[in-house]
Amino acid sequence: MADACVHVMKKVEFSDLTVGMRDIKNTHINIGCGEDFKILELANMINKVVGFTGKIIWDKIKPDGAYQKLLNVNLLKKHGWINQIGLKEGLERIYKQYL
Repeated sequence: MADACVHVMKKVEFSDLTVGMRDIKNTHINIGCGEDFKILELANMINKVVGFTGKIIWDKIKPDGAYQKLLNVNLLKKHGWINQIGLKEGLERIYKQYL
């Protein structure tokens, strides 16, 4: 994420994100890996990384929200940034640093 932020600060002009000063839009840029995972897939990926062997139990009484969340990273790619690390590798690296 830090790499994407630095790229945007150095390479992207505010005028590239607007359509005239009165009609400001697209002033945010999503940062993500562009990969789509269901929440359960993500939970299982985290379990593997941290070595959790327990069972995931869903509370079906509570709202589940979106089953998956995919950020549209096209604007970021349009401005020349592409992630160098996939989500699984990123999780593995950050967990290893945490330990």
